[in-house]
Amino acid sequence: MLFQLIFGALIILALIWYTNAKNLFFALVKANHIFLALALFAYFLMNLIFAYRIKYVLNALGRQLSFFKALTAQYGGMLASDFTPARSGYLTVPLILNVYGVPIETGLSCILGCQSIEFLIKMVGGLAAVLYLISKIYLTQELIAFSILGVALMFFGGLAIALSMWSKKIHNTIKKLGEKPLIGKIISPILNKILNFQSEAEKFKSAISIVTFLTLISWVIKGLEWYFIGLALSINQLSFLDFFLLHPLITALSFLPLTPSGLGFQEGAIVGVLYLFKIPIETAVAFAIFARFLLIIEDILGVFPLTKVGVKIIDSKV
Repeated sequence: MLFQLIFGALIILALIWYTNAKNLFFALVKANHIFLALALFAYFLMNLIFAYRIKYVLNALGRQLSFFKALTAQYGGMLASDFTPARSGYLTVPLILNVYGVPIETGLSCILGCQSIEFLIKMVGGLAAVLYLISKIYLTQELIAFSILGVALMFFGGLAIALSMWSKKIHNTIKKLGEKPLIGKIISPILNKILNFQSEAEKFKSAISIVTFLTLISWVIKGLEWYFIGLALSINQLSFLDFFLLHPLITALSFLPLTPSGLGFQEGAIVGVLYLFKIPIETAVAFAIFARFLLIIEDILGVFPLTKVGVKIIDSKV
């Protein structure tokens, strides 16, 4: 984990070293604070939508949760994902929900179901972005390869989650393993958890249409967030549509398990694509820095729910 963090930080330092430090400093300090505040507000709206999504899905799964608790769980998951490879820290959300009385299987079904839909939507968005970029600018082979990698990550991530939740073949295989005399006794507690998880996942199907709708809205708001960061840095060459399409493609690299939340790789992709749009490299690096660290500042709201999870784990061991 420490090596991955250092590796990602070195990539960002390399990007900064490659730029004119003085110009980068001025790009950062001269950024329009109003547009940066609007970017933070857009991110807040996105988290509100995700919190409502959690609350709605849990209700579909037969569990009641207040909107405030859903929001704290959302921020806790986002903060954890900021510092974990492949943003896997978001899976702490079921642990936070468990502190609020939601069974782990229910919370896991809620989060994984939402993630599978989000991955598949981002895959479609990523493909649209690749075609859009090819029609507007020349893409190097390296960028095309990274783009395809990002799209593939979204597709296989969404597919793997969907299969784990709804595949009848996997469900039947698990049941057969549980019926084996020797194996069944040894792993029956784990098998029961998995079967309970798939049982909860079946209930999730009733929420798919609403989850898809909310996820699409969040994509639009995320595009606005990037558009406002662009306006803060006086990037007037790109429209809202550009940022709307670029976001799912570039942020797919945050799911690379090589560094925490794709640290360095996402920034490199942002700088590379913006540079192809003839954005000065100092401005492109400033955009990448804001796109990463503004969100971490807001995700600090997740410290409290993560602390509650830590306290519960410690108490369970005492």
